[in-house]
Amino acid sequence: MIVGVRPEHLENAALIDTYARIRALTFEVKVDFVESLGADKYVHFKSEGAGAQAAQLAELAADSGVGENECVARVSTESKVAPGQTMQLAFDTSKIAIFDADTGRNLTIAPASQETPAPSPAPESPAAPVTPPQPPAE
Repeated sequence: MIVGVRPEHLENAALIDTYARIRALTFEVKVDFVESLGADKYVHFKSEGAGAQAAQLAELAADSGVGENECVARVSTESKVAPGQTMQLAFDTSKIAIFDADTGRNLTIAPASQETPAPSPAPESPAAPVTPPQPPAE
């Protein structure tokens, strides 16, 4: 399995509220460089340890020119982080995506059903009007 986190699901931990921080997973990174893009900042950093190994990932990495452990976080423009500094990043663990390393299939999305839906029952013909019983003649 391969676990993925999107850049927009990462945030500078110093800028999130206490409740969000309690729910989040935090980790420290050393900032390589920062791109200011107006509404966002992209913080580039490297992860430690071995990167995920999958044929599809190798193809994507070769096409993008990004190294195995190079990562990006899209953080708020309020973040004052600078290259060379360390910072705490946070992400809500409910946002992770889990992929099958062999097939690339996203395991966090239910597979589409291949079954043909059962036909709907034919509409019933309207019921004959019910005539209320007549009172006996006097």
